[in-house]
Order: sequence, then C-alpha cells, then structure tokens
Amino acid sequence: MNYAMNAHILIREYQLRVNDKLKTLALDWSPILDARQNVVKLMVSIRDSTELKAFEHEAGVKKRELDIIAQLLPISVKKFTDYVVSSETYLNECLNVLSQTGDWSGPTFNKLFRNMHTIKGNSRTHGFNYIANAAHEAEAIFDQARSLSPNQQRSQIMAAIDKVSAVLQDYRQIYRSLMVHTETAMGQGDGMWISREAVAAIRTS
Repeated sequence: MNYAMNAHILIREYQLRVNDKLKTLALDWSPILDARQNVVKLMVSIRDSTELKAFEHEAGVKKRELDIIAQLLPISVKKFTDYVVSSETYLNECLNVLSQTGDWSGPTFNKLFRNMHTIKGNSRTHGFNYIANAAHEAEAIFDQARSLSPNQQRSQIMAAIDKVSAVLQDYRQIYRSLMVHTETAMGQGDGMWISREAVAAIRTS
C-alpha cells in the first residue's frame, strides 16, 4: 500500500552527460515483496531513451506545425496581416509600460491585462490556439506578479510577453512559408487552398 501511494515520487527519468553527449535515461521501478506482501527491496531497470526522446520531440514539433497550418488556412492575407499588426501593437504597448513606468500600481497592471486579454480574444476568434494559450498564461503570470518585488515583476512580465511574441512569430513564419509556395497554394475567399505537396515542402524546409 505504501509503495502504491509513494511510487509517483520515484525518479522516472534523468539526464547524464557522457563523452560530451547528453543522454536521457529512463528508470523503471519494481517492488520486491516478502511472504507477507511487504515491500522489502526495490529493483530498478535503467534504459537509454535518448533516441526515443528525440523522436518524441520531433513528432511533437511536426504535430504543432501541422496544427498551426490548419489554423492558418481559413485566414485571408488581409485578416492575418491586420491581426499581426494589432497583436504586435498591443505587445509593444506592454513593453513600453515596462520601460517607462516605475509605478506598479493598479493602472499599470490594468493596462497590461487589457492588452493581453485583447490578444487572447482576437486569437481565439481566429482559432489561433497556441497564441491564445500563451496569452492566457501571461495573464496568470501578470496576476501572480502583483505580490512580487518590482524587479521580479519586471523580469517575469517581460518573459511572459516574450513568450507570446515568440509564438506569434512562429505563426508568421509558417504563414510566410504557406505564401512562398504560391505554385501550389491559391487564395479562395477568406482563406487559401494548399496541396499536400506544399504542406510536405513546408515541413521539410
């Protein structure tokens, strides 16, 4: 019973540098019981999961890219351009607040919240889930930062804004890739049509 309740605290994975290469090791724990079903020992099996972790990371990146492509396809160039300009304006206003004010009172946080909340709302309207999620996380960080010192507030808020900006740039880069493949991509109404070949070219570029 105690093992079942505490098994979750056992280390399942750790990294080790061997010959200047970072290895990921997976640990599998098995209890050894006595005649009364009490745990008397623990047996641990260690396996090298470095390549598996690399494959998982690559698969995760590709899935994210395909998700973003699917989110971008229904959006016209004008709508996406307007969205990017608007989002970058709100982010720059947040950065200006950080650089110009030393007063971390209610109005300062209200400005940050309004801008980030607007980015989140606009992102959800277009179905840009990764940006919306990053903006939502930023709002939570802004709220937590109220109780921190000014220096801590500035660093955490800056990191949150940078993360939203980085995700926005991911969307911009993928959208540019969609537009570059104009031989296989055609505008249709509010969005664009793109062939499987173009998607494959984007994923391998």
